[in-house]
Amino acid sequence: MIYYTWTYNNTLYVPEVPRWERWQTMSVPFELAWKYHPLLPVIGVLGAGLLLRRALLDAFRSPRQFDLPYWLILGWCAAGLISTTLSGRGFSHYSIQLIPGLSLACGWVTVRLITIVHHWIGSNKTRIFAGITASIILLIWLLLPLGIRLQSLQLPEPGTDVISGLVRRLSDPADRIFVWGYNPDVYAISGRMPATRFLYCTFLTGLIPWTNLDPLKNTEYAVVPGAWDKFLADWNRHPPILIADGRSQRGFLKYPIDEQPLLWPLIARNYAQVEIDTANQIGFWLFRRLETITPTSLPALDTSDKIQLQIAPTEVGSMARAFVQAPAGTRLVELFLDGRLYLRLRCAPEAPVSACFFILPHDRSPDINHIQALAQSGYGHQISAEQTLGSAKPPRFLAARRYCSRAKT
Repeated sequence: MIYYTWTYNNTLYVPEVPRWERWQTMSVPFELAWKYHPLLPVIGVLGAGLLLRRALLDAFRSPRQFDLPYWLILGWCAAGLISTTLSGRGFSHYSIQLIPGLSLACGWVTVRLITIVHHWIGSNKTRIFAGITASIILLIWLLLPLGIRLQSLQLPEPGTDVISGLVRRLSDPADRIFVWGYNPDVYAISGRMPATRFLYCTFLTGLIPWTNLDPLKNTEYAVVPGAWDKFLADWNRHPPILIADGRSQRGFLKYPIDEQPLLWPLIARNYAQVEIDTANQIGFWLFRRLETITPTSLPALDTSDKIQLQIAPTEVGSMARAFVQAPAGTRLVELFLDGRLYLRLRCAPEAPVSACFFILPHDRSPDINHIQALAQSGYGHQISAEQTLGSAKPPRFLAARRYCSRAKT
């Protein structure tokens, strides 16, 4: 807590934006108020000015007077205004901090105006009529921007609700998930608990939101010391059932999950990529944890064209990918390597299966592997046609480079 609130903010997060640019964001609360309710900044600034004048006069009187509400309103307005400038990002929700003080200032002015009008109007009937008229005008004034406010409640990226729906469908409420990237809203919308303390992965990558986004800029200087150790400890304590990779979202395109040396081996060994077609359309990758298995032999079944299996050719010593498609109603997909059960994935039977299994380098033979996929559903078992995983030859320039490297050695 101390590191984040003090050290991280003062040494990394805040200094990324120059001081003058940070002070310029002081205008954001007034621009927002003017856009939705132009009278608010007028009354608020007028009230703050009158309160400051009254407080200063009381402070220099003899004997001195101290009116707590005056200083509370002024202090709240000043603190809220300054705090909106600290990060320099200028997001509209930062202005929430100014609302209490501004509301108190507007209320103070309004009460004095009502008192003045009350003394100015002599008849009780006229006062009642004026009060009802003012209340109706005030109500209409407050409700006019309601439509714009409701539109602003929509999610910033349309893919967030889609991926959250997939998470709900592929997991139980008690399951934990992990989101790689800067999409903590997936946890909230899906209703799933996080597997680690890192609700967003800026501390693991060094990304400072909305500043060091340049793909060519090395961000290792901003990686929080010890963050990966804490991450792995949390992961081992609560292995996530699902991993959502917001790879194209909010600046994380420069941190591909399959290039993370500590994280990707955990995923390749224990997870399969699922919902490929749907997730790719919204810029996400989604992974589901594999089931534990006892290696068994491939059953003798006739092949079915309803189970599609494709193998991407790769070099010897590298990971291979096996893509499986199965119809809706499939509950389990099993991948057999050379006639033995290799991987098992539990599926959501409500939708067709589109998954990718990872075949690790040390599980491949130096020659040819024979691979088949088996789908289990309430209607029985269906098996795919056999596919072979060969050893693709590397491009000539890569082979030449390796030959030169060996020659140097």
